[in-house]
Amino acid sequence: MIDKVRPASATNEPELGVSKSIEIDIVRLLNRHWPLLTLCLLLGWGGAAAYYYYTPPQYESDAQILLMPKDPNLAAKGLDGSKDVNSTLSEDLLSTHMMLIQSPVIVRDALRKADLSELPSLLDEMSSKDRSTADYVLRKLSVTRGGSGKAKNAQVLKIAMRHANAEDSQRVVTAIVTEFQEF
Repeated sequence: MIDKVRPASATNEPELGVSKSIEIDIVRLLNRHWPLLTLCLLLGWGGAAAYYYYTPPQYESDAQILLMPKDPNLAAKGLDGSKDVNSTLSEDLLSTHMMLIQSPVIVRDALRKADLSELPSLLDEMSSKDRSTADYVLRKLSVTRGGSGKAKNAQVLKIAMRHANAEDSQRVVTAIVTEFQEF
């Protein structure tokens, strides 16, 4: 007597797993919606190409300033009996210098003294929210502390400006560094 009857195909083949059903769904999806997927791909490539060709290039000029405290005992540092072997600039002092470099007074004076206030490339890039070229430069200027990797705690400030004209951005950064050093 036969207690159970099973179809022959069910005993010889394992059940479809989750990965097999996902493969089948992806293939069906691609077969069914290939025109829509192709259109989206072409639109994406077209948008990227338009952005690449119509967006002007941006250049970054930067300078680094080493900040050292004025200390008459600096030559004696590290010798036995010196007052402070591990003296470093405090976070407050570095932050103060960062704010000074980005202050409107320093930037405005730097542009005025170097005759950069009326540069055509700066005037062309200004937006409606910029009241002067100094406002534009302040918006494009960044000041960061330290370096990268093991030098991230260095007593160095990096001043950088992004602009569409490489030579003009270099002249502006140089003028700001010069004005900051004079200040």
